[in-house]
Order: sequence, then structure tokens, then C-alpha cells
Amino acid sequence: MIGPEPLALASAGVNLLVSLIFGIIVQSNVQTSLRRRMFAPLIVVATLVCACLSFVFAMSTVFSLIPTEHHLQLSPILVGLYVVTDVVTFVSVALFAHLVLLLSSRDDDEPRRWLALNYGGAAAVVLIALPARDLLYDSPIIRDGAEVLKWGYILVVTLLSARRLGRAAREGDWRPGLIGTSARSDVWALAFAGLCVGAMVLLHLDGGWTLHRPLLSLLGALLGLAIAVPFVARSLGVVLSGLFSALGLLAAVGGSVFAGIWVGDQLPVELRLLGPLTTILLLLLALGPGQPALLALVERVVFRRSRLRREELAHFLRNISPDLGPAECSLRAMKELRRVLRFRGVALVFRDGDALSVGDLDAEALAKRFPTGAAADALLDRPRFGDDQAGLPADVRAILDDHDILGVVAVQGSKHLWGHLLLRTDLVATVYRDEGTVTVEVFADQLAVLLDAANLLDRAVEMERTLAHSEKLAAMGELSARIVHDIRNPVTAARSLAQQLASEPGGDEAHRIIVEELERVERHIADLLRFARRDELHRQPVDLTSLVHETVARLRARLESADIQVEISGPGALVVSADREKIRHVLINLIENAADALSGNGSRGRIEVSLESVGDRSRLCVRDNGPGIPEPALEEIFEPFVSSKAKGTGLGLAIVKRTIEAHGGHIAAERHEGPGVSFIVELPTENVGDAP
Repeated sequence: MIGPEPLALASAGVNLLVSLIFGIIVQSNVQTSLRRRMFAPLIVVATLVCACLSFVFAMSTVFSLIPTEHHLQLSPILVGLYVVTDVVTFVSVALFAHLVLLLSSRDDDEPRRWLALNYGGAAAVVLIALPARDLLYDSPIIRDGAEVLKWGYILVVTLLSARRLGRAAREGDWRPGLIGTSARSDVWALAFAGLCVGAMVLLHLDGGWTLHRPLLSLLGALLGLAIAVPFVARSLGVVLSGLFSALGLLAAVGGSVFAGIWVGDQLPVELRLLGPLTTILLLLLALGPGQPALLALVERVVFRRSRLRREELAHFLRNISPDLGPAECSLRAMKELRRVLRFRGVALVFRDGDALSVGDLDAEALAKRFPTGAAADALLDRPRFGDDQAGLPADVRAILDDHDILGVVAVQGSKHLWGHLLLRTDLVATVYRDEGTVTVEVFADQLAVLLDAANLLDRAVEMERTLAHSEKLAAMGELSARIVHDIRNPVTAARSLAQQLASEPGGDEAHRIIVEELERVERHIADLLRFARRDELHRQPVDLTSLVHETVARLRARLESADIQVEISGPGALVVSADREKIRHVLINLIENAADALSGNGSRGRIEVSLESVGDRSRLCVRDNGPGIPEPALEEIFEPFVSSKAKGTGLGLAIVKRTIEAHGGHIAAERHEGPGVSFIVELPTENVGDAP
């Protein structure tokens, strides 16, 4: 059976461990808060709680090692230590209740009445219990009653805190790095702490410290462990590193003392003074120049894998070929990041709203809710990990909390933001300290460089294709111009002759058909000449919204006669630098093409013309509810001489595409759910105020 002395030693060891844990967390919180300027109430209160608990359990370590007879003598020095420790204990209990309030609160409001009751109650218990507990120690009954009051107060606060926390705790286990999120595991840890306190109350009713000092010390140590576990689970890397460093320093100190004693024993009596001097010298070396070397050794041993992982990620990113494109490069890099750092999930939400994910994250769900565009640009001023996410907007914090996302890092390219990297992890594989966060930040920077290179390569390839296409069109235009010039005069002469024959008495139906067909040939010739002619742009500020309304108004009578409804939506003004007449011709062509597609559709036709501003571009979309265009034809729709119309030349959309590209814009045709097709035109926005 374990006697009092082994119990006292075990209690001292556990108390020392708990004290070190809370001290390490305090040091880490202070350093992180100062570096990242994190001074949210929750972080401040949590740090104060840990500081008080570190002191309390350090004193408990000392008390556990003092023999029972010395406690019974109650010397003034020991009584003074009791008083200070009890005051700090009550302060830590009040702070812990405050921390639970912050964890369980749905907003940042702290009820003043509750705060006054919490801290006022702690002060009242101090004023009542301390004089009886530590000053009137001559009366065992009063002293034991004060102990019951003290631990009864702690029990009530613990149970109320567990009840409050249970109402707000999320399902699941602890989240690493996040003190500010409560979990069901916290409630269980707090319940175990309540059991320890309840047992201590019962022991104080049955003789207290006089009869049960070793057991009470052990229960106090277990209470400390129960409180420490949630903090350790969220700061595992910090605690491990700090413990290794602390144990290394303790070993150095112990080795210095042992070496001094050994040296003293080996020397003659007259030289034994060198023993203590040796101890002092070794202590100075251990706590002075040796301390940085020891810390560096701990870092290399404990976090050697982190550095190797960083090098592995860097090597992988250097060997990804940019010609895979931004999306594929991102996907491969994210898979490697997840594999190397053992994340549960990694997602990249692009600035334009697209998203990619690997592992246990839903890209589609994140893309629907995460900020995009200008909101994404302004979201982060620095990478956010763990409780540093408290500085993010409430809706973004809700998204991160719903998906158990630990870290958010911007992937910032040289000229624009690519998007945000979102990380989901567990208790083992976590970014819980600077070593891990630096690895992720370096990865994000290298990924941004890779995406810049992939984008630049894409643009170069696209430019090569555009140049090749332009050369092809130029050759076709030159050939077309030669052919047109050769056949235009004979066609004109034949049309004139046919018109004369059709107008003479006795002109028949055949003459009229000849005239119509020759007129159609002349229209084709006109299109060919326009296609062959180089565009000369006369740019000016053009209000695209006004031009759309004006063009639709001119075509409305014809469209309504064909039972086609036109709807226009968009902002009040979108100003672009463009050739007004050429853009008008583009609009007419797109609307007439939509009208032709709706003719004979068998139902009421509808054309939607929408405008919007997207970054530094103005977007125009012409959408109809017609039969649509087959996928193979959609890929060739802007090619010259490709037409789905029986009597079309296949040059209208080719001219439109060339006109838009001459303005520095882009046009595309897209199928969509439901009937019809959309033509999307993007033009650079002009920041010149209102157009004339």
C-alpha cells in the first residue's frame, strides 16, 4: 500500500508538471499576442488564468514536499505563503468563470452585473475564508470550516461553469490552436475536475489536512491535470517544446550540482571550496551561454521533422511544371501539402469564387459562402491561425467554425490575390506553433509564385494562339478581298440586268428569284469586305448601359412583332473606352442572332441583356431561351465561314470576336442549364466619370 511519502512525491511531481504546462502556455500566449497584436478579451483572460494556475500549482509543489509536522506548526512564513496562494486561487477561479463566459457567449458582450457578481463573490469568499483559514489557525474547527467554504465555493463555480459550457459547446473533440472554441470534451474535463473538488470537500469534512494531507495533495494535482488537459490539447506543440526545454534546463542544473558535489568529494579538505565554485560556474554556463544552445538543440530534435517537411514541400513545388495550368498546379500542391503535414483537409478558395479541395473539406460549400472579389482582397492583413481568427468578420468566423478550419493564409501573387488557403487538421497533425505556421506561410508564398508562372505561361500560349489565329484570319481576309474584287462587278452587272428583266412587262417569278439571290450574294460580299478590312478604332468614353438601352429601343419594334420580349438589367452606368459604332454593331449582331434562334421556336421568346462590373472589366451578357447550340458547334462558333443558319455567311460572329479583341476584350459563348445560350462580352472599364 502506498504510504504518505510516495503520495506526497507523486503529488509534487504532478503539480510541478501542471505548473510548467501553464507557465509554458503563458509564455507562448504573451509572445504570440505581442508579435501578432492579439489582445482580444478571451486571449487576455485565458493568459491570466494560466498565469494564476501556474503560480498556484508551483506553490502546491512546494507544499507537497514540506513534511506534515511543519504544516501543523504553521510558522508565520508558511502562513504568509498560504494567504498569497489562497488569494491567487480565488482570483484564478473567478478568472476561469470569466473565461467560460467568454467561451459560451454568442457575442462579445460581457454583462456588467455578472462580472460584478463573479469577482465580488470571489472577494467576499476571500474576506470570509482567509482570516479563518490562515489567520485563526489555532482553532481546528474554524480552520476546517473555512476549508470547506473555500472548496465548496470552487465546487459551485466549477459546476456552474460546466453547465454553462455544456449549453454552448460544439459536438466533437478539441480543436488544436483554438482556445476560443468550446467542445464537449471541455465539459467532460470540467466534470472530472468537479469530481476531484467534490472529493476534496468530503475529505475536509472528515478531518481535512490533518488526516488526509497526502490524499488531498494528490486530488489537487489531479484537479490541475483535469484543467490543464484542454489547454494542452490545443497547444500540444508549444507544451512539448517548452517541457523538453524545461527538462533540459533542470537536467543541466542537476548535473551542475552533482558535478560540484563530486568534485568536492574528490579534493582534499583544504580545496573542497572548489566544489561549490564548480557548481556555480557550471550553473552560470548552463543558464547563460548554454541556454540558447540547449533551446536550439531542443528545436532541432523536436521540430527537425517540420524543417524536413518544409524542404520536401519546397522541392515538390520547384518541380511542378507551370504548363499544367493554375488549377492543376494548385490541386497537386494541395495534395502534397496534405500528405506531408497530414492535414485532414486543404482547400483553396480563389478570388473569383471558384474553389478546389482535397481531403475532408467541401470546396463547393466553401465557395458559396467565402468572400470573393474586393471582399477577399481586404479579408486578411496577415495569416490567421487558431485564436487569431478572432480578428476576422463574424460571418467568416462562422464559416471557419462550421468546417473546423484552423488556419487561413492568403495566396498573394505579384500583381493580385489568387485566393485563400484553408486548413483543417486534428490533434496530432496541427499547425500549433511558429514552426508549423512558417511552413504553411512559405508554402503559400511558393504556391503564389508557381501560379504566377502558370498564369504567365497560359497568357503566352493564348497570345501565340491569338497571333496564329490572327495570321490565319489575315490570310483568309486577303484571299477573300481578292476574290470579292474579282466577282463583285460581274455580280452587280448581273443584278442590274435581272432587275430590268423583272421590271419589264411579262417579267416572271424566275426573274424575281434571280434578283433576290443576287442581292443575297451582294450582302455576303459586303460581309467579306468588312471581314477583310482592318478595323480602325475611334475610341471615346462610352456608357455601355446607355448604348444597350438605345440599341434595344431601335430593335424593339421588330422583336415585339416576332413575339420576343427583351429584358435589360444592370447598374446605372458602365463606362468603357471603345468605338461607339463598332460596339453598337456588336450588340445588333448578338441580339439579331438571338432573335433568329428564337424564330419558329413555338413559344414566347425572351432575350435577357445583363451588365455588371467585375473588377476592372465590364461584362455584357446576351442570353436567349432558344433551342441552344450543340457542344461541338459551340467550340467553332467564332470561326469564319462557320454558321448554323441556312443562309448565313458565318462571318458575323467572327467579325464580332475580332472587334471585341481589338478593344482588348474577350467574348465567349456558354451553354447553361435550361434552354438557350449566353454570349458573354468583357471590355476594360474606363475610369473617366460619366460618358457623354
